[in-house]
Amino acid sequence: GQWLGAELKQCSAFMAVDLVIPVPVHSKRLKNRGYNQVSTFAKEIANSLGAAYAEHALTKVIHNKTQVFQSKKERWRSVQHSFKLTNTVSVLNKNVLLVDDLITTGSTVKACV
Repeated sequence: GQWLGAELKQCSAFMAVDLVIPVPVHSKRLKNRGYNQVSTFAKEIANSLGAAYAEHALTKVIHNKTQVFQSKKERWRSVQHSFKLTNTVSVLNKNVLLVDDLITTGSTVKACV
């Protein structure tokens, strides 16, 4: 996160970021794993950019099976209604950077947006 944040800071487009939000994991997965691996990564990026960090602005409301062996269409169907914005005020009129650890087809990021 520190390395990527330093790299992003060198790009003028990322200087406009007001708020960094990590892609959330469902509460069941969080309970099993004990942490959201994206949270620390996103927090370090926010620190590097001097942006606010909002871990709980977005919630995963549907627990999905792994997407590893799914096609692009199956991935989209799997996640399209999985996320809910829980704090609309926190993103109002903000330039938001949504952070995930891996982007394959973009289905998860698209569902978050």
